[in-house]
Amino acid sequence: MARRGKGERVLGPYPIGKQWRVVVVGAGGERDRRFYPTKEKAEEIIRAVRKELKRDGGKTVQEALDAYEEYLLNDKQNKAVSVANTTYRLGAFFPDTLMLLSDLTPRICDGYYEELRQRKTRVGDAFSVDSHRTILAAAKTFLRWCTTKPRRWILRSPVEDVQGVGKRRHGKSQLRIDEARRWVGKATELADGGEAGAVAALVALLMGMRASEITSRVVRDLDDEGRLLWIPDAKTEAGKRTLQVPEVLQPYLKALAEGKGGRGEAVRRSLAGLGPEVGAEDLRSGEGAGGDGARDAGVAFDPRARARRVGSRGGIVSRARVVRDDAGELRQARGRRRGEAASGHDRAQGREDRLLSLKRLNGISFQTAFSKK
Repeated sequence: MARRGKGERVLGPYPIGKQWRVVVVGAGGERDRRFYPTKEKAEEIIRAVRKELKRDGGKTVQEALDAYEEYLLNDKQNKAVSVANTTYRLGAFFPDTLMLLSDLTPRICDGYYEELRQRKTRVGDAFSVDSHRTILAAAKTFLRWCTTKPRRWILRSPVEDVQGVGKRRHGKSQLRIDEARRWVGKATELADGGEAGAVAALVALLMGMRASEITSRVVRDLDDEGRLLWIPDAKTEAGKRTLQVPEVLQPYLKALAEGKGGRGEAVRRSLAGLGPEVGAEDLRSGEGAGGDGARDAGVAFDPRARARRVGSRGGIVSRARVVRDDAGELRQARGRRRGEAASGHDRAQGREDRLLSLKRLNGISFQTAFSKK
């Protein structure tokens, strides 16, 4: 069989009256139009033609996606969770992964994006502007990669000229000072009752850590008798840091670590289950509750509060990342608690102990129990 030319592809199916049209494009650009009574029959023919073309050296979207995933994991050494998110986005954009890469056209890709914008999520809502534009950006990055050496599976990305629709949101809603005080008050109340999720929420607010950074901490990361928290592996290089733990948090974190060795499994669970109230969206998106504004609001608890970060070389850098809070209403949290904040039975030989055991929250969760009033 002759080598497949770069122009060979199959297009469709297109509805024409009561029939469905399939167009087979030859190596020289010639077009063979065929008509079928049902969409299912037309799609069957398309799959057969693509299978035939693939035998002549064509790369399908799925094959390219598999190669891209391997590249992200092994060559770029991206985190597995980041690769999984990228894979999900690309799967959302390309509904027909059996299609040959060379069959993708600007018109088809534009149709994919329009369909994505109208599609409903699993909870019945349409994709937000941020979501569908992020998915589009992932598709553009992927197809650009397909055009580069040593691959050159396609000559030009067909999605490059597809324009994102809608205005992205910038920033997140932030807690006001009074809201932050009530928020912390409720968190400490639940933390005193042994809610590990409430401790995690306090860490997010007062230390400005991402949700993934909180839940992936292990016992040995809590250092200097509970005064320092190491983050050796973060989303970005700049995220690798050592933070001073505010005094109000030290007894909680020390209690979580108490009785645990240096080995055991590190947990990476989402905080999404904490509920829909103030701060939950920020925790779900991987940011501290309320962003920088919430951390700034924490300073109001104590005018003398300082924010400090210990640099990788041992120096101390001033930065609004950690709030040291000595407010009177939080002093009750200074008492030591034993054993209830986290389970001591999560052991896995050869792995490090998790600092926060975020199992199913007992009774009413921290976020749903919080009241704005």
